Amino acid sequence: MEGGIKEQTRQVMENLKAILTERKRVSPKVVKTTVFLQDIKTFADFKSGLWGVFSGEPAGSKHIPGGCAAAGAMVEIEMIVLLG
Repeated sequence: MEGGIKEQTRQVMENLKAILTERKRVSPKVVKTTVFLQDIKTFADFKSGLWGVFSGEPAGSKHIPGGCAAAGAMVEIEMIVLLG
């Protein structure tokens, strides 16, 4: 995956938004996210990469330092969404 943590975060969030939009779920309610960061020191930059894609942060958001499964990934995001 190319780019730093901000770029990777923005791309992951744009991908998730595209998946939800494709399924005609324009205003999904994100109820929980789990974020896996390759390096916890990138947390501040990760947070700045979130703005503008989804509004706010889900109340059930968890941030876990540790390895990411995808080669070259600095961030992975697992999301639970209520579709209405």
